[in-house]
Amino acid sequence: MVKNLLAAVGLYVVVHKGYDFYCDYQEMKAENLRLRDAAQQIIPVSVTGGD
Repeated sequence: MVKNLLAAVGLYVVVHKGYDFYCDYQEMKAENLRLRDAAQQIIPVSVTGGD
């Protein structure tokens, strides 16, 4: 019974930490997109790349 309780607690901790990492990753992705959009508005990038 104690093994099952410890296993459940361990599973909870791992799932909770994984969810925290996932949320942080999603926030970083959103911030990266915002920064890229802001940079493109300031410095437009030429699609053709020619003179």
